[in-house]
Amino acid sequence: FDNISKELVIKVSEGIVKNIVVEGNTNTNEDVILREFPIVSGDIFQYSQIEKGIIGIRSTNIFDELEVTIDKINTQNIIKIKVIEKEPAILRFGLRVDNENQAQISLDLRDENLYGTGTELGGTFLGGVRNRSFIIEYKSNRIFNTYFTYKLKGYYDLTDINYYVDEVIKNEKKFKRIKDSEYRQIIKGVSLGLGSQVGRLGNFIMEARYESNEIKNKNDYLGSIFKIDIAALKIDLTIDTQDRFPYPRNGFYIKTFYETAQQNFGGDVGYTKFFSDYLTTFTILKRHTITSRFELGFADETLPLSQQFSLGGQNSFFGYRDYEFRGRQIMLASLEYRYFLPIKLFFDAYIKFRYDLGSIWASKQQIRFKDLKHGLGTTLSMDTPIGPADFSV
Repeated sequence: FDNISKELVIKVSEGIVKNIVVEGNTNTNEDVILREFPIVSGDIFQYSQIEKGIIGIRSTNIFDELEVTIDKINTQNIIKIKVIEKEPAILRFGLRVDNENQAQISLDLRDENLYGTGTELGGTFLGGVRNRSFIIEYKSNRIFNTYFTYKLKGYYDLTDINYYVDEVIKNEKKFKRIKDSEYRQIIKGVSLGLGSQVGRLGNFIMEARYESNEIKNKNDYLGSIFKIDIAALKIDLTIDTQDRFPYPRNGFYIKTFYETAQQNFGGDVGYTKFFSDYLTTFTILKRHTITSRFELGFADETLPLSQQFSLGGQNSFFGYRDYEFRGRQIMLASLEYRYFLPIKLFFDAYIKFRYDLGSIWASKQQIRFKDLKHGLGTTLSMDTPIGPADFSV
């Protein structure tokens, strides 16, 4: 307060950030860290922006530890970001056993921080006696300081698929499906996907791919066999707000894509294909979870068997096996109730009840709502340290 001028002078320091310092990044480029941090030199310090930056850096999944501190040096505010990097070279091993494909293994070898750029280069093998898949991919979740992403991939996928028919029985109130034959599906090709992140919740991707599709007889299969080349362009939107996996309590999941293949692109066939999958989950009283799901897909009459939708399987439609039905038009709705058991069966355990309603058709002309199939089943699911164990009836 100045007694002469009778003025009160108030001096305010708004917490201007003078500089941001990164420590501990022996391999990772500094730009990979700072691009996730929304505050830059000259900005006013805001805790909400610091939180956003911490979430962004952790989401890169290339650091074991992260600490942000504020130092004051000669009235200047310095933000220090201290990191401890993960070992970028990773080898993952997985095992799956089910009654459709028996025992399967997976091996994944990759560098998750190639040359400190935050990009990934890796190869994956998964499969067993009835299915095998080889994938080599190079991808980046962010291109420079943008939210654009890309993935370059080469792949080979082999699947042995059983073909089922209705068994003739005298009782009209019963039906039975039996294995009639078996065919082998082989898909191999390359793809390039370019897109953008939808916040931290999903991706919008445009993918171009060129691949060979083959259907061949393996055991008494009398259906169409072929070997064709497909050149396709696909637009894919995925949004996932689920709070955990594989037992989400709240959130929704959306996957929608539109795909077109043209002979003008260099392929042997042309078709268009659309698919949408919407799933929403909410929990009441901590232990009771309701999940509803709706799938819709349709395509041209020219869509080959190797690209058709499928219906059946433990996680698709109760009462039918994997790939039991295939077609160009699909509609499926399901409602599931999940109860978190108050006692452990060695591990956290859940009881699920699910009702499925839907069908699949070879062409639009065959669609009749009276043909909708009904499936009802229950599952005991245990959350083991190596993944879920599901037993269904």
